[in-house]
Amino acid sequence: MQRLISPNSTEKFDLIIVECLFYDAFYALSYHFDAPLIGISSIPAMSIHHYAFGNPISWAYLPDVLFDSGENMNLLERIINTYYSLYQIVWYRYMFIPVQEKMVRKYFGNSVPLAHQLVSNMDLLLLNFHPFLYPHAHVPGIIPIRGSRPINQYNHNLTQVHISNNIKISLLTKSINIQKFLQHLITYETILRINTCKKNTAKSF
Repeated sequence: MQRLISPNSTEKFDLIIVECLFYDAFYALSYHFDAPLIGISSIPAMSIHHYAFGNPISWAYLPDVLFDSGENMNLLERIINTYYSLYQIVWYRYMFIPVQEKMVRKYFGNSVPLAHQLVSNMDLLLLNFHPFLYPHAHVPGIIPIRGSRPINQYNHNLTQVHISNNIKISLLTKSINIQKFLQHLITYETILRINTCKKNTAKSF
């Protein structure tokens, strides 16, 4: 990475894709390479996403993604939901962003905007949710990608199963029979991708 962003680097990129989940300093790559910026996240929109994109946050009837509540919230749940959202925004703006600002200045210098302004340069945000399950009004720059889909290759379907970083593998192995899970998968042409897990858990697969 340091080689790519060094003053002597001649590398050029047409597009910068960054995970939009607490990696704001990386958004400076878009300014450094003068390329469009696309964010992607493996979870639905958090309050910080809504805040950064100027998206309306409907605390009264839409539970935050981090708040374990049903759709029909009572008054107490709505107050707690509002607290969750406000806490995220305050933490993001006044505790997290200053750390990212130091990283931006250290590695990119003073030629790029402030850390809290970098996200405004994001052209598109792709989020893993289905609008039917998460009915929320979104600005045009936020697009649902609805999870993984089969890939057509060589006239047949290839199914991807991606166990992402927002799924605890340890809980998954306790709740399902791994052997039956794998036996079911091998009946299809499948790519199984696991981001991270402990060594003894990996042996189950």
